[in-house]
Parts: sequence; structure tokens; C-alpha cells
Amino acid sequence: LEDAASELKTLAADLDKGTLRTARHLDRAIAKADHALAEWHYFNAKDHIGQDEEKWAAKDLQAAAHHLQSAADSAKYEFGSETLTVFDAIDKNGKMVDEGLTIQRNQLSDNLQAIEREVQKLGDTLKVAGDK
Repeated sequence: LEDAASELKTLAADLDKGTLRTARHLDRAIAKADHALAEWHYFNAKDHIGQDEEKWAAKDLQAAAHHLQSAADSAKYEFGSETLTVFDAIDKNGKMVDEGLTIQRNQLSDNLQAIEREVQKLGDTLKVAGDK
């Protein structure tokens, strides 16, 4: 998160000075920031599952999926249909806990694994794009 925040601060300072940046540069910085937030929420969800706090795990998974989708939009990255289905299920689970319903731990664990895979894949893609 610190690297992403630092990059955004530098970008903001450059823009304040009138230094022009390409849309690609801006999109990449935003994608990296959203990816960092997705990863942070993933780790929070993992901790919550370990502490039997299913409600908070579901909410962090929901936030992680949201930030992954936002990062992908900025990076012009497309998730497969299977991943989008998982994201929909995660969002539904987040809404269910808002209504006071309980999510099964094994379902949360499956969602956690899916988020972990997508955080890793998108991170690898962003790294390769940043190396160009």
C-alpha cells in the first residue's frame, strides 16, 4: 500500500506542477493502488476466517473483489467468466451478511482461494506491464 500511495502522491504533485502524464501512466498507477487495496483486503479476510469472524471475512472478500475489478478496469485486464461468477457470489455473500445471514466457512475459504489466485495473476500482469 505504501508504494501505491507514494506513486499516487508523486503523480498528484506532477499534475499540480502541470507535468503531463499519459493516460496509460495514470491508469497503471490507479490499477496498482487498487491491486494493493485488494491484496490488503484479502489478507484481512484470511485473518478473519482464522479468527472465526465470518461476517468480517465476507465483507473483506467483497471489498477485495471490488478493488480487483477496479484495478482490472484501469489496467485494461479482463477476468474470465468463472472469476466473474466468483466475484458475483462474493458480492452476494457480502450483501447477505449485511442482512444478518450467515455464510458457511467452507464457502468463504473457497472464495478466499479464488481471490488469492486473482490477486496473484493481476499482480503478475501489472508487474510485467510496469517493466515495459
